[in-house]
Amino acid sequence: MKITGIDPDGQLAGLVRHGDKLLNINGQPVRDIIDYRFLSAEDELELEFKRGGESYLLKIERDPFEFLGLEFAPMKPGLCGNDCLFCFVDQNPPGVRNSLKIKDEDYRFSFLYGNFITLSNLGKAGIDRIIRCRLSPLYVSVHAMNITTRNRLLNRGKDDGFHRKFRALIEGGIKLHTQVVIVPGCNDGEILVDTLEKLANFHPGVASIGLIPVGLTKYREGLPPLRPLTPAEASDIIELSNIFRERFTKELGGALVYCADEMFLLAGEPIPENEYYGDFPQLENGVGMARFFLDEFHQEAEAFPAAIDFPHKMLLVTGTAFAPFIEREVIPILRKIDGIKVELAAAPNSFFGETVTVAGLLAGRDILSALNGKRADLIVLPPDCLNRDGLFLDDLSLDEFQNIIGIRTIVFDSSFLEIFAYF
Repeated sequence: MKITGIDPDGQLAGLVRHGDKLLNINGQPVRDIIDYRFLSAEDELELEFKRGGESYLLKIERDPFEFLGLEFAPMKPGLCGNDCLFCFVDQNPPGVRNSLKIKDEDYRFSFLYGNFITLSNLGKAGIDRIIRCRLSPLYVSVHAMNITTRNRLLNRGKDDGFHRKFRALIEGGIKLHTQVVIVPGCNDGEILVDTLEKLANFHPGVASIGLIPVGLTKYREGLPPLRPLTPAEASDIIELSNIFRERFTKELGGALVYCADEMFLLAGEPIPENEYYGDFPQLENGVGMARFFLDEFHQEAEAFPAAIDFPHKMLLVTGTAFAPFIEREVIPILRKIDGIKVELAAAPNSFFGETVTVAGLLAGRDILSALNGKRADLIVLPPDCLNRDGLFLDDLSLDEFQNIIGIRTIVFDSSFLEIFAYF
């Protein structure tokens, strides 16, 4: 593993150089960051590095209050071998950047970042390593416990041993957070009932079940015909999940099943209270994000000023799904502050198609279109609409966005009090 950074406060500062390669720890090869973390946890370490064409050894005793301080080049993910009927990557617009075309399927990324995996490319060696290194929890896309239905959804010609692998991980002590992407006419109805009942049999190994509406873009030419959930179907799924939540709470001591925020928004039903989500096990999967945001907002609102010194107008940008929620729950409280004018801009998604309604998948030019003709002192963009390089999905940069719109623009980062500091 090539060293790309060295923390000056780390134990290895001054002993290794940028560009050196870490080969082994205590005689065991270091293949990736998982090995590095697992093997470097010992009290005494013998590390073998390579610099140029020569190897060298370092022997150290770990200080429990310090860290080694090495940074490495990012891992490349393993690739997915499935051809899922609803794969979002297959529904990308033409010409998107290469990073949006990657279909990752890697248990390491599941453990480190919460990426969902199907287990299809997971072999015995991977299962053994997961159990040995205690890579728990993992996040697993189940979609259906009926193997025929699952193979249809994953577009697989034969069984990939899913049930065997799933059971092996749980019997090995690995906790699994699972998701079921609901495709109407495929894995809803009795198939969904079967899936929930069978997954519950693996509790507490199965720690949560997220029910997610299928996401479909306008780019489905040549792909199997699918349709999104209707509001009535979303409402039926919420009702079904509530029946199971009540049953599981009595039988298992926890609700286990959680509907995504998008399910409630689609059904036109209120976002549940905090208690619904337990410890928010699938927050990054869009399950409970609206409630978490709202609770944080209400807590912060207690410290909002009664007025600001100079009048300002603020434009809040969001997707069409979230807009009624923001208009109802957030805007009235902000408008109580004397001197602040707040306008909400709901941006339709033409980049993927208007069936894609979440704010995090808005392209820069779609937001520009939604703001055309609007004036303000500050534009506040939704979180996660820019990547780590500061680019929208259509490769427009934030600086380019600001130059076009001519208004100072920031990305919301959890705090309205921080936004007020811009005024």
